[in-house]
Amino acid sequence: MAKHRQPVAGSRALPVLLVMWLALSAGCQQEGLSGPVGTEAPPAAQPRAAIDTDPVRDASDDFFDANTVYRITLRMTETQLERLRAEPRSYAQGTLAVEGEQPLTDVAVKLKGAAGSFQELDGKPAFTLNTGKFLKGQEFHRLRKFHLNNSVQDESYTSEWLCASICRDLGIPAPRVAHARVWLNDRDLGLYVLKEGFDRNFLRRNFTHPGGNLYDGGFCQEIDAELERDEGRGPVDRSDLQGLVAACLEPDATVRAERVAAKLDVAAFRTFMAFELLIAHWDGYCGNRNNYRVYFAPPSGKAYFLPHGMDQTFGDPEFPLFADLGGVVPQAVWRGDEAGRRDYREVVRQMVERLDPKKLSERVRRLQERLKPALAELDPELERRADDWKDDWRQRLEARWASAARQLTEPDRLELPEQPEWQEIEEPDVSQPVWLARWYPQKQTEDAELSEEPGEEPARPTDPATPEPQSQSQPSETTEVTATSTETKANAEPGEDESPEPSPEPHAPPAAEETSPPGEQPGPVPMVVCRVGVGESGDCVASWRKRVRLPPGLYRVTLWARVEGVVPREGDDRGPGVGLRLSGQNRETGLVGTTDWTELAWEFEVLEEQPEIELVAELRGTAGQAWFRMPARLERR
Repeated sequence: MAKHRQPVAGSRALPVLLVMWLALSAGCQQEGLSGPVGTEAPPAAQPRAAIDTDPVRDASDDFFDANTVYRITLRMTETQLERLRAEPRSYAQGTLAVEGEQPLTDVAVKLKGAAGSFQELDGKPAFTLNTGKFLKGQEFHRLRKFHLNNSVQDESYTSEWLCASICRDLGIPAPRVAHARVWLNDRDLGLYVLKEGFDRNFLRRNFTHPGGNLYDGGFCQEIDAELERDEGRGPVDRSDLQGLVAACLEPDATVRAERVAAKLDVAAFRTFMAFELLIAHWDGYCGNRNNYRVYFAPPSGKAYFLPHGMDQTFGDPEFPLFADLGGVVPQAVWRGDEAGRRDYREVVRQMVERLDPKKLSERVRRLQERLKPALAELDPELERRADDWKDDWRQRLEARWASAARQLTEPDRLELPEQPEWQEIEEPDVSQPVWLARWYPQKQTEDAELSEEPGEEPARPTDPATPEPQSQSQPSETTEVTATSTETKANAEPGEDESPEPSPEPHAPPAAEETSPPGEQPGPVPMVVCRVGVGESGDCVASWRKRVRLPPGLYRVTLWARVEGVVPREGDDRGPGVGLRLSGQNRETGLVGTTDWTELAWEFEVLEEQPEIELVAELRGTAGQAWFRMPARLERR
């Protein structure tokens, strides 16, 4: 059996270079920052990079500052429309025509949106446009990527625009926002929110060095997930993300603060956190581990969190500012750090004092007046409702600031949630084989199905014969199974059409009629069966995971799995169908089709500088379901 020995990528914690305050006033911006415009310069001993605190304006600034409602037509052939209907998340080609401007051809167009905002092409779809994907160098007012959001979750078309303006007040890098009336060929789609995309142009405008890695947080994913890298020339093995996760999960509070400060601009994150909670962004990173980007800015390599998806804000005036913090980074910044909590409270106080709700309400009033002509063209009733939206936003802002002022006068009532079991990295004694229980679920596709149920105790086998389990480091007949295969005939001799029924074996699949997993039982550790299934969308990336801290060495982990009707995703580099691997690594093979219980194995090496690893038992497919028998067995080689 070929062995898969791949070192776990990682990096050592850098010396402590802690940046303690974010300059909330634009006048406090200084030269020499290696992060975004608007944060305080680091100590003189830190390597510094010059930054222009008053960036040169370009055509994109004129575009977003024009205070107009653009009239945009997307022209697409029927062939390209059918392509979008069949594969809405893949780019098709079209022409972008803005009233009064020269049309742009060969523009890439695809649909966007998640739960609640996604609509099919024949409804009111949201679009992502990329002017340079098919025609290199083509830009639209110095924009390469931008979005046309349908605003179905914000009928006032205000939330994204207002929150983007607040980000500018606070020096938080965030996409700029405008509005447009949109046609698809001759079909009037109505009013849209036009939003700048996260791309290299965005990084160039907001950071001194645009070459770092920019990650998309995806749908309800923590930073430990395999986030998609949208931009960057940094590490390709996600060691920057892994280093931040490892720092945040450090159990010693003093060491954790030092490690986190080396991987994260802590002051900038406190401001980001205060902003998200002040606008009651319940569906953001701090509230729901959703709607965010994270950028690792050269040369320091520190992380900066960027807000996204701000179309449902200021809905709850009592949204807590000092409690119920979710996410691994907020917990790490807060846990055991009283001084940090005081600093955060001061950031919130300055933010509440600086942002006047009356002035914000006036911004909303001016916006609605600007939108009224476009609304009136669509429906006179919408024009009348614009006045109601102005009043609604005024009341929301007044109520939120009253709540924030009250929360600032109350005693510190921060109650950190208990650290979830899955965040408690297990440190097993590997002097002998151990069982790894309590795997936690994670899904990257929102409708994936994940469930757990107690396992049944199978009859203990008596035959000592032990065939080799399947290794996923190389293809094998027993690893990939066709959709019609239901049983592995590992004991058949060459040329035999049939083989006699083998006797039970300690690590062999059970007889076809058995329903519970086979194999050596974990004694007092309870056995469970963890299921993953493909949802209605027909696309599934979901897994059960386990974090472990191990001493350096070679290891082998095994577990049992069975699959039913699994069809692998096309072109998925992580691996086909169902399999076992380490987070950040790829597998070449996997279970597909329908199989009986099959033992999977993964061998790996742990290096001294990155002792924390995460095991992944996953389904990556377009149909079917899989079951994993837990706990898994880990042994040192």
